[in-house]
Amino acid sequence: MKILRRSILVGSLLAFLLSGSPSANAALTNGLTACPVSSSYTATSRTAGWYPTDVASAWTSSAGSISYSQTSTATTQSSYTGTVSVSISGVVAAASAAFAYTYGTSTSLSTGWTYSMTVPSGVTARMLLLHRADKVTFTKYVNNPNCTTTTYSGLVAYLPIVSSNTSTYCWILDVSPAKTNWSATCTD
Repeated sequence: MKILRRSILVGSLLAFLLSGSPSANAALTNGLTACPVSSSYTATSRTAGWYPTDVASAWTSSAGSISYSQTSTATTQSSYTGTVSVSISGVVAAASAAFAYTYGTSTSLSTGWTYSMTVPSGVTARMLLLHRADKVTFTKYVNNPNCTTTTYSGLVAYLPIVSSNTSTYCWILDVSPAKTNWSATCTD
């Protein structure tokens, strides 16, 4: 009698799983998923450059000398604007390992900043402090539940170099509109 009940139970379960119903398909799919979902990153290239901090003088439209002289904290944030969702800390780790630089999701330095520049006539400008930040091209790999890998290549992030050395900072004359982008040289 026990063998007959067990055979009926196994037969019923097998008939359910093979029926093709949505709940049977879900049971089969969920039961057969063997691969964990995860993401990883590989940094493929870097270009040295500069990225704006949050330290700047006031805007002026008067020709002549402007200066900045105060103690403040210069903060630089990493930047990524792609359409593929990424973990910026994962990109930072991959780039730091690949290029032997210490990158950060953000970096800051509090010190006394003193500098002056000349504003030419006919422009509105300010002094803006830039910080060393690299343009890093990277690839994201996504391991899917069905044991396949999706690859997203050619992604770009701008990563600040973590440093308390003032030589990794430079001042520019920022002519309106405000500079918000990365550049390969310390210029507007």
